[in-house]
Amino acid sequence: MFHVKHFSALAPGLVPGVSHVKHFPAAMPSVRPAVSADVPHLERLRAQMGPVEAGHFGRCLGRGGCDLLVAEEGSRLLGWCLFNRAPKYRPFQSLRIPEVQDLAVGPAFRRRGVATALLDHCEAGARAEGRTRIGIGVGLHAGYGAAQALYARRGYVPDGAGATYDRAPVEPYALRPLDDHLCLMLVKDL
Repeated sequence: MFHVKHFSALAPGLVPGVSHVKHFPAAMPSVRPAVSADVPHLERLRAQMGPVEAGHFGRCLGRGGCDLLVAEEGSRLLGWCLFNRAPKYRPFQSLRIPEVQDLAVGPAFRRRGVATALLDHCEAGARAEGRTRIGIGVGLHAGYGAAQALYARRGYVPDGAGATYDRAPVEPYALRPLDDHLCLMLVKDL
């Protein structure tokens, strides 16, 4: 007989005393373009992660050259990102590198492949448009640790231009707050 510390790990109907537990991977969430009906749901999901900028998602829907994408499981929204073909970051602009922006996953849905599904979708979209590289910015504080590790595992590397603040280069020895605007820009060959 084995002992299970957390009974939630057992599948329904599984009888204690079985020598193994078979785990089946969860299905990857689906990714689709957001629609206006998603905005209230996205705002509620975003509110779980901190202050919400009023009207943010509505503005994202109306931006040209930019797709607001949502990951969902059934009818439940799990996360979102922007696929921006005209990013603010000048090196990406000049090299026609699209940028994944504002990638976020609801706290209850993390470590379930949601960010991976969103990145897969953006990378496939960039390839379909004939792009050979894709970019993403990542914050530098510890709150972005999981994202930093994910992007490294997926082959994203620093673009070599150093830190940016609100997508503008930070001059050597300049002081900037360690907030969500202080980022390292990363690129990946497709």
